[in-house]
Amino acid sequence: MINVLVIGYGVMTSGVIKRVVKNKKFNVTILSRHVSQDSDIRVIRKVSELEDVENVDIILTCFKNISESKKFFLSLINTKTLLCKPIFLDMSTSKISYVKYLKAIIEKELGDFVECPVTGSKLGSLNGDLSLFIHHSLEGEKKKKLFNLFNCISKKQYFFEEDTAPTKFKLLYNTWGAAILYTLKLFNPTSYDFSKKDESVALEIVKRDGWMSLVCSSKLDQINNKNFDDVHFKLEYMVKDLNYALEEVFYNNETKMIQYLIGKYCDFDEKYMEYDFSIIGKGDKL
Repeated sequence: MINVLVIGYGVMTSGVIKRVVKNKKFNVTILSRHVSQDSDIRVIRKVSELEDVENVDIILTCFKNISESKKFFLSLINTKTLLCKPIFLDMSTSKISYVKYLKAIIEKELGDFVECPVTGSKLGSLNGDLSLFIHHSLEGEKKKKLFNLFNCISKKQYFFEEDTAPTKFKLLYNTWGAAILYTLKLFNPTSYDFSKKDESVALEIVKRDGWMSLVCSSKLDQINNKNFDDVHFKLEYMVKDLNYALEEVFYNNETKMIQYLIGKYCDFDEKYMEYDFSIIGKGDKL
């Protein structure tokens, strides 16, 4: 059995847990104050309770921001609870500079660090169809255990040669996606006074044909139906990722465009930050 400890129960980790517990290779424990006790999953509520969790092979983390991540990892150093030197598989999207910092403290104090930002959002985590952007240096039995987990939760795995390269690419990737999604606000056929019949033809074309079909087929119906409380990726997370990218990926003339894009995503009231980020594509009033 491979013992996996999952930190937190969010949109991404909740789907991953559902996949992993169905696989007989894994024994799952979750650290969360919010999830209810499940017969297949051991639940602990506090970091101090990790002292009672033995032989952890992999600790899977996916934090919503750097502040939460740092608080958790520093608490581990202070309590000295993990003596088994596990693999820390971090699926968070973070700053490049923070990944360097995190890798240093984990490998000095706690165990092995695997950088692994992901894409695929809620459906990908539920269906085991995530795409992983990975840098690691594991060998032998630890590598075997890690790859067993990769194969359980993901459809595609992309391996980068240098550390922080997965994070740099993920920030670039998310920003690019945010820019494409924003164009749906500008070019959605429903905004251009087609007849109902012609509008349905136009929507069928953009969802099924041409270069924009992947984006439109996955998000256009959600935008047009205003179904933004079906959260696949929170608006606040996209704003966070855009700011991280602005600080550490883009430079010179590109920053003006990214600042404009961030402004559009930040135009929403605070109450909408918990909604799905496809809300950016809605052109009229909510």
